[in-house]
Amino acid sequence: MEHRTKRNHLLHELVSAYEAMLHRGDTAYLEEKNFHELICYYEEEFQLDKAIKVTEHALTQYNYCIDFYLIAARLMLQKKNYESGQQILDQAERISPNDTEIQLMKAQLLAGSGATEKALDLLSRTKKFVSGMDKVEFYLAEASVHEAMKDFGQMFKSLSKALRLDPKNEVALEKIWMSVELTKKFEESVQIHEKVLDHDAFNSLGWFNLGHAYAGVGEYFKAINALEYAFVIDEDFELAYLDCAELCCQVQDYTKALKIYLDIAENFGAEEDLLVQIADCYIHLGDFEKAKVVLIQALKQDQYNDEVYYFLGLCFLQEKRLTNAITSIQKAIEIEDRREEYYSDLARAYAQNNELGKADFYYRKSTEVGPEQEEYWIRHAQFLIRHQRPEKALDVMEDADAHAVGPRLSYCRAACFFANGLRKEGFECLEEALLEEITSHTVLFDTWPALSEDKAVCSMIHYYEGEAAAYSTI
Repeated sequence: MEHRTKRNHLLHELVSAYEAMLHRGDTAYLEEKNFHELICYYEEEFQLDKAIKVTEHALTQYNYCIDFYLIAARLMLQKKNYESGQQILDQAERISPNDTEIQLMKAQLLAGSGATEKALDLLSRTKKFVSGMDKVEFYLAEASVHEAMKDFGQMFKSLSKALRLDPKNEVALEKIWMSVELTKKFEESVQIHEKVLDHDAFNSLGWFNLGHAYAGVGEYFKAINALEYAFVIDEDFELAYLDCAELCCQVQDYTKALKIYLDIAENFGAEEDLLVQIADCYIHLGDFEKAKVVLIQALKQDQYNDEVYYFLGLCFLQEKRLTNAITSIQKAIEIEDRREEYYSDLARAYAQNNELGKADFYYRKSTEVGPEQEEYWIRHAQFLIRHQRPEKALDVMEDADAHAVGPRLSYCRAACFFANGLRKEGFECLEEALLEEITSHTVLFDTWPALSEDKAVCSMIHYYEGEAAAYSTI
């Protein structure tokens, strides 16, 4: 840690001295190493124009150094200034006409400008001159060309080849995940990154990519463990913390998610979006007082964050402070009026406040905003059943047919049939739902609790549960 602090101090001294020199209009001599450090610094700070200025300065002193020409061309590629990048490489070619790195960079610039066939042809001609570990750079360039062509399957293949040759290659590790996401090659990604980690068990990017690959194949707990390794190895890997916490929420481990979010706040600072996530965890854990403290803190940072008002409303709702809940959720809707959960929970608040007309209106509004979400149709129907309006609940289920699908809707519809005394239709609908997916049958009883005492209904469910259990043992 002391060494890193000293190194950072020296770097900042170099940057300060360089910028002071520019301000004075000087052109003092710098070593090659110093120019590289300055370029890396400005790139990491996303100040590409300043990085380009450094390369221009470097080339006035080291005009035969191919590295600086290549860096300048790469920066032009990032800026999408393809013509300038090509002009820089033309100068480099006059110094070193047979340099394969120049040809690889030229191919990337050609692809970026849309000349993809020329880029592929240049790569094909260059490949015969590439050998040994230089093949890694070739495959990275090839991947960039395929990326420009939006051929993400080929991009994945090229990056995989690069990693087989150099499992520690950071550029390949940083870029491969995008191709995995877009091609859904999660299983292949698991295999690749397990091999990467066999070579280097402390590779934080390897663990990060493996975590996402595990998540892609539904291995969420393995994914969480892998992402934990990523930020334990690299304590500055903020995205690994965030993605791990998000997965913890997905599997409803809010205790672990909360711990990670609090670590992020301590290590990187607590901005409003992070505070909202922390409050959400507290709400799921039932600690509404702490949730409110955090939300008030977030509100001081941004008075127009709809999620803050929404979560405050949920806290008030749990505390039966219904007027406060209604006011807060209404404020959230004033800021953002396309969130179905806001309308649904506002409806719930009105229902608890015995304002049933308003509750019905906002339940209907939630299904208008999120018609493909089965949950909000079910909530509306359950509200109507609870308040002795089963015929209208059945109308809601008929409307849902045109917009949403899912076994939970089928169970809710079956309950609505039974609540209306339509037992034949109810049994037919229930049987269809049981055949489709049996684990969601509790929605039936949540919608109309009286069915838990209906022997014929319970017998049918027990029969299909037995069938499902027998089938699972085959």
